[in-house]
Formats: sequence, C-alpha cells, structure tokens
Amino acid sequence: MRNSRPDVVIPSDAELARRRVQHARLAQHGYTQDLRYDPRARTFRFRMRSGATVTVPLVAIAEFRGASAAQLLEVRLASGGAALEHRGLDIDISVPGLLRDVFGFGELQQRRAGSVKSQAKAKAARANGAKGGRPPKARTA
Repeated sequence: MRNSRPDVVIPSDAELARRRVQHARLAQHGYTQDLRYDPRARTFRFRMRSGATVTVPLVAIAEFRGASAAQLLEVRLASGGAALEHRGLDIDISVPGLLRDVFGFGELQQRRAGSVKSQAKAKAARANGAKGGRPPKARTA
C-alpha cells in the first residue's frame, strides 16, 4: 500500500533566488496597491503603485459575472498586487492581463508587431514592386 502523504519538494537555492527576483520585480513594476469593489456602481477601483487609479466595470470581468455582491466584496489582491483572487470561487485573474484586455492594448500591440520597418523589409518590398507587385487573387467561378 502506498503512503497517502503528499510528496514534499524542496526548491533548490537557484529556484529560491529566482523566486526572490520575481517577487522583487512584481513589487517594482507598479502593480495594484489597493482594490475596492463598489456595489452601487458595480465597479472595481484599482489604485496602482504609480498613484494612478483605474475603475473597471464589473461587466468587463467575465469571471465575476455570476458572483453575488457579497462574494465580490471578498475579492482580494494576491501575488504582490499582480492578481485578483477569490478562493471560494476558485478565481485568479492577472491584473496586467485584465487591464490589457479592458483597454485593448493587446490589439494595439498586435498591429504594431505587423508594422515593423527594417531595411531588409523595404528592400524586399522594392524587389516585389519591380516584379509587378502582388499578384491578383485568382477568380473562382
């Protein structure tokens, strides 16, 4: 019969050092310092370490759509202010990811990634232009 006790994993010194650096970066990056839920306005107010205040409507956070007002008041900050958590609902949400999604920065970054300018890209575009440019789409009957 196998022992029902869980295995204990002791992290190496290198892993502990990596975790310390990661926690120091979280504190330095200016994530959320304070979080408040306003049940009347149905919004979350984030006070960032930088001093900025961001208000996000509840409807923008899909994970909390079925939660009651009492449950929403129990949402807490975790991971040095980098995440929202509610243990009873088993929900963890990344604050940077949430803000990126709410403000649409992900789309902006994707557009910028496609508009990279380089000498090699300009040279290839000129060479393709000398050949007559992009071929027309084939027509289907």
